[in-house]
Amino acid sequence: YDFIAFNTMYKCEVYRIFKIDLEVGMNFRALLQKMSVENQKKAMSLWERAMKGTGFTVVESFKDKRYDGLDFEIHYNPIHDSEGKLIGVSHFAINVHQRIQNEKKLEESKVELENVVKSLEIQNKELELLKELMSFLQSSLSMDDAIEIIKNYSKRILSGTSGIVYLI
Repeated sequence: YDFIAFNTMYKCEVYRIFKIDLEVGMNFRALLQKMSVENQKKAMSLWERAMKGTGFTVVESFKDKRYDGLDFEIHYNPIHDSEGKLIGVSHFAINVHQRIQNEKKLEESKVELENVVKSLEIQNKELELLKELMSFLQSSLSMDDAIEIIKNYSKRILSGTSGIVYLI
């Protein structure tokens, strides 16, 4: 797999990660030598899949103890000659580390918001019960009626507690 063309950003990213000054005609294996075994296997697997002639897109995270944020969306596209014969593959890679981090933060925020909504729903139900309790207490005719109403509503309002003590 030889590089036949690339843009400046690609060359800069290769230099940043591998400290290799990428040149046209250079073989991809020059980069493999600078990768961990895990990353070598992942990269070769993707190129071998691409050389089967079908275009595809993947999001892959590469591990490197020197760098964080090696998360890439990689697009592979076959190159065919005029007779339809596969003669190569083009690919372009976009560093999507920030996007992935933002998606994780968004998911965490979503969970947090769902918890807040559940809590507010519980509090709203408790307030409705308190409103009912106040209404019934205002219409009670005796202290015994009021105590019975408080007992019944206290069980409902304080259902999440492990015990209730009534002092009147």
